[in-house]
Amino acid sequence: MVRPAVRALLAYDYRDFDGAVARGQAFLTGPFAAEYPAAMASLRTTAFVEQAVVTVDDPTLVINERGRHRSEVTAFVTQRRRSNRLAGVEIAYCRVLVTLERAGSGWKVARFVITPNSTVEISPAAVP
Repeated sequence: MVRPAVRALLAYDYRDFDGAVARGQAFLTGPFAAEYPAAMASLRTTAFVEQAVVTVDDPTLVINERGRHRSEVTAFVTQRRRSNRLAGVEIAYCRVLVTLERAGSGWKVARFVITPNSTVEISPAAVP
C-alpha cells in the first residue's frame, strides 16, 4: 500500500493533473487529506505552463515503526521529470517519511514529509 501511495502522491502529468490529484487523495486521511489538494493546486499552473510529466520509480522502503493503529515508513524515491524547459529528463532523489494510520480495515497516509536530496541529474537518454 505504501509504494502505490508514494507513486500517486508524487507523480503527475499535466494532461491529467486533476486526475493525479484525485488518485493521490484516495490514499489520505486526517488533516493531510485537506492539505494535499491545496499544495497540489499551487503546483498546477507551473505543471501546465511547463507541460510537466513526473514519474516515480518503485521506492525502497524501510519500516521505522509498526503498530496496530499507526506505522511509520521511510521511502527512498527516484523521480523523473520531463518538461518543455528541460533538454532531457531531470532525475531527482528524495527521502519521504510516511506516517500511516488505520482507517477501517486498511491503512491511509496521515503524514508525508519530503526531504529532498541535493543530487539532481539531467539525462538526455533517461526514460521517464
